[in-house]
Amino acid sequence: MSNTETHQRPKQSAALVAADSLQAHTQHATAVRHLSEAIAAPTLHALVAAHGTAQTGATVIAMVTGAMEYFAPNRRMNNAQIGLFAEDILDRYRHESLADVALFMRGCALSKYDEGEFYANVDVPRLNKWWTRYLDEKAAERELGASREEHLIEQGMKETLANVPGLGEMVAKMRIENKEKAIAEEKTNRMRKLSEQLPKMSDEDLRGSWKLYTTAEERSLILGEAKERGLLEAKIKELGLMP
Repeated sequence: MSNTETHQRPKQSAALVAADSLQAHTQHATAVRHLSEAIAAPTLHALVAAHGTAQTGATVIAMVTGAMEYFAPNRRMNNAQIGLFAEDILDRYRHESLADVALFMRGCALSKYDEGEFYANVDVPRLNKWWTRYLDEKAAERELGASREEHLIEQGMKETLANVPGLGEMVAKMRIENKEKAIAEEKTNRMRKLSEQLPKMSDEDLRGSWKLYTTAEERSLILGEAKERGLLEAKIKELGLMP
């Protein structure tokens, strides 16, 4: 299978995951060279559901053990360390894939995550630190992929609008209507909240609200509340405009 074909390989259904042997999944995983492929690969959770925890765990251990060949003999982890790392992956990262493990170990061998620690021994804490960097990289790729999909959908919509007479104008009209509806709903909600808040305000807060709410409708509510409290009458008397 070429890189292009693998790159475009869609997520497999549970039935297909179960139909493929773990050996086949391992072969697919070790052929992965791009994060987008790892994102599309069956998760460890799906493999466990299809083939059991023991067999899936043994596959992860075998993959990490094989990857130790990438490193100098004095840097490799022993069997106990490999088992602990594999167990941790299966316990805490079942939403990741076997392809993630393979791509990650390849990256480790190429000093992609070690930040100059290429002479240090490979152990569980160090591998976990590198694994975190790999997952950050994968998260960024997933976000980028989502942006690409949104762009493609938008482009497809534009092409559709251009090819159907009158559709563009209809969509534009709907957007305007939806925007006007959203503005009206926002205004209604703002007025409702103000109506609920005014009786709870102190006289000082009520006076301050005059500066915050500037539309005629909002100020009408404020004046109504002030009138009910007798504040307008008191102010008029204070100014000597009423006997």
